[in-house]
Amino acid sequence: MNEKEIINKIKKDTENLSVPPSLLPEQVEEKLRGARQKNFRLYRNPKSVFAAAACLFVIIAAGIAIYPGMIKNRSEDAAVENKPSSVTYAQVCTLINEYTESHSNEMTEKSVAMAENDSNGMTGKSSADASDYSETDRQVDSIAEGDIVKTDGSYIYTVKYTTTGSRISIYRANGGSTAQISHITLSEIDCRELYLDKNRLILIGESWNPSDDTLTNIFVYDLNNPEKPKKIAKQTQSGDFNTSRISNGYLYTFSNHLIESRQYKSENPKEFIPQVNNRTIKEKDIDLINDSGSDEFLVMTSLSLDSPGDFTDTLTTLGGGDVYYMNDANIYVTQLNYDQLVSSGQKTGISRYSYSGGKFNYQAHTQIRGRIANSYYMHEYEGNFCFVYTLYLKNGNSTNGLCIMDKELNLLGELSDLGVGEQIYSSYYRDNMAYFVTYRETDPVFAVDISNPKKPVLKSKLKLPGFSSYLHSFGEGNLLGIGELEDKVKFSLFTFGKNQKITETAKKIWGEESYCIADENHRAVLVDEKRGLFALGISLTHKDIYVIYRYSNGRFEKVLTHTVHSDIDNVRGVRIGEIFYVVDVYHSITAYDMHTWKKL
Repeated sequence: MNEKEIINKIKKDTENLSVPPSLLPEQVEEKLRGARQKNFRLYRNPKSVFAAAACLFVIIAAGIAIYPGMIKNRSEDAAVENKPSSVTYAQVCTLINEYTESHSNEMTEKSVAMAENDSNGMTGKSSADASDYSETDRQVDSIAEGDIVKTDGSYIYTVKYTTTGSRISIYRANGGSTAQISHITLSEIDCRELYLDKNRLILIGESWNPSDDTLTNIFVYDLNNPEKPKKIAKQTQSGDFNTSRISNGYLYTFSNHLIESRQYKSENPKEFIPQVNNRTIKEKDIDLINDSGSDEFLVMTSLSLDSPGDFTDTLTTLGGGDVYYMNDANIYVTQLNYDQLVSSGQKTGISRYSYSGGKFNYQAHTQIRGRIANSYYMHEYEGNFCFVYTLYLKNGNSTNGLCIMDKELNLLGELSDLGVGEQIYSSYYRDNMAYFVTYRETDPVFAVDISNPKKPVLKSKLKLPGFSSYLHSFGEGNLLGIGELEDKVKFSLFTFGKNQKITETAKKIWGEESYCIADENHRAVLVDEKRGLFALGISLTHKDIYVIYRYSNGRFEKVLTHTVHSDIDNVRGVRIGEIFYVVDVYHSITAYDMHTWKKL
């Protein structure tokens, strides 16, 4: 669930409620002032303020009444749910109405989601070293992810918001002579992501809908002549855009559709069932009914990029979706159960869908105690599902662990009580090894072998000051860590030796108060393992910069500093051949020779 969705939910569920004195803005602000961690980051980034306030709200309002340990036996709680043999509009209507009635005088706890988008936090494998130009970093090599800047090696495509919508600009990449050759205007649409696939440009965004119902829009353009891009398709689906992926020629788009909390009539499904292309989703495409009801739907669509005239498949589930992990065969969706935050502890639902040729198939569902913060905490290895989680305990403390489940989401093995008093800040998987970082006072880096799904083994642990909120492979046996130490950006190189023993072989701590966006958006970081380079934006007290570092001779060496004129959220690095382009979507594109690092 993104920030916009949370705000909409808060408005709907709390407009008639009185606020306890302890939760008044000034009281929350006072408590935040006392928080030692990430003070500068809260000052630099409003989104972080929102997330931190939400986190504090959980602790104050709910008491975090969560019990340690995962659900060991699915029969003890919400076990694997079999796919309903049939689902009717009347069934859905009844569940929604019951949910609305039961919540009419209660404050829904969705406002405390600590929501971090599918794009937040930790990153996956780099694909830049296998081509002539860099690509958006991917968690799974074969699954493409969208971003606000893309290149095909000849042109650079960018997205920015305007006073009337969005503008997509197309530049011919030519070193110091790079120039814009065309643009696309999307009126009253916030374009959130773009993709390049063969000779097509795919744009995904939300419309400025005057009603409360947001619409996710998908545009497909022909790029045979980039100077005159031609729109060949437009599709729509209900809901706030959450995330998307491209796999084997299909675009998969996920949105959350929030409906008004009121009573509905089953004979009017258009009022409460999501729509695709202005058509109410059919009963046969409604799946995995949430027995406790909800006022939100997850809408999943697939679109063939070779034949984008209409969606290939559609599926909707009652309950919405928060975090997504997708590989070549499966889609895992988590749903934080907000209604159980106070009554029985924070729980997260996990659903698995298989897919092939654009067709979705529901497979399994279970529920766990705890929270899976983002997609980089999840992984599939040899057909089993692995994830790391954080549990917030009844006394306000926390603990962490790792679980492995089979394809039916039955628990196979678990490591618990890792980093007691800490919470997970980043995670990274490499084949049979899981690496993750927790933080409170120190920065424990854990290495866990998941080869035996019934008995995962903690191989090693390293404690350091500060924390790494971003992890990325950086050559054989190495991980790059990016995080903070006392409100200063910190880079670490972790090396894994015999029996996965962890050592910090290099580090760089900035000499002034600073913040980077790596933990909030992994796509804003470029990692080139082949060249030993990484690049990202950094906010300082009085300015923002984009920096490029090289790891060489056992240390981090800064090779470029570029002043940024807009927010670092809107800056990306693109490599084409031996030219590096710093792309500031609201300002300019600057080219540098990668041999001399001089401006072209």
